[in-house]
Amino acid sequence: MGSTISSVDGQSAASQTTHGDFGLWRLCAWAGPVFLVGAGIAWWGIAGFILPPRENWSAERIAEFYRDNEISIRIGMEGAIMFAMFYFVWSLAVALVMRRNEGRERILSTIQLVGGAGTSAAAVSFCTIWLTASFRASTRAADEIMLLNDLGFMFLIMTFVATLFQMVAFGVFVLRDPRPTPLYPRWLGYVSFWLTATLLTGLLMPSFQSGPFAWHGLITYYLGLNAYFGWVIVTSWYTFAAIRRLKSDDAATLRAS
Repeated sequence: MGSTISSVDGQSAASQTTHGDFGLWRLCAWAGPVFLVGAGIAWWGIAGFILPPRENWSAERIAEFYRDNEISIRIGMEGAIMFAMFYFVWSLAVALVMRRNEGRERILSTIQLVGGAGTSAAAVSFCTIWLTASFRASTRAADEIMLLNDLGFMFLIMTFVATLFQMVAFGVFVLRDPRPTPLYPRWLGYVSFWLTATLLTGLLMPSFQSGPFAWHGLITYYLGLNAYFGWVIVTSWYTFAAIRRLKSDDAATLRAS
């Protein structure tokens, strides 16, 4: 009798723990949309980087951009820095889903999570550099502002390597999923590889100061960033679906036991 009560109590506790865990998973998954909306408004809207300073501008023109928008850039970059960490939390949610289909080593989910952490750290870095460029812009020399501006864009484009590893690890996981009905659709794995190839075009940026491969160009800036944002949106959608499915599977297993 005592063992039966203990067993029931243990199952109840396990059920509550599982339910609570998945609630936290969903909360972490919401960090992705929060990151996109918050960082997008702060960076593109408030700071005005939807039309960034061009790579071929002179030092005086770049300095004028920062001086004319000193307050808005400062506020926008501060907001973007704050929201950047939400991306790491979102990457954790994706890693938790991935770990349910991995072995003890958890290699792919770890690479994906480290890539997400690196992406968040890179975002904090280049936003802080642009924030510094706007700090005392009215008294800072134009060449100094230009150097900080250039450094920020170099960080933005060239630190894509962290995101690249994240996308590749996720794509490999999706294609290796042994379930008859995978947690993520197979096509999302191929899309992740295609986006990786898109990010690789950033390697051409230092060789061009105008055109589509410059840091303000159609391919490097607009296609690259929008493709990345699109990947986060689609992956978030299917991560929510995967969490619901895993919760349902665990509940069915618990009832069967």
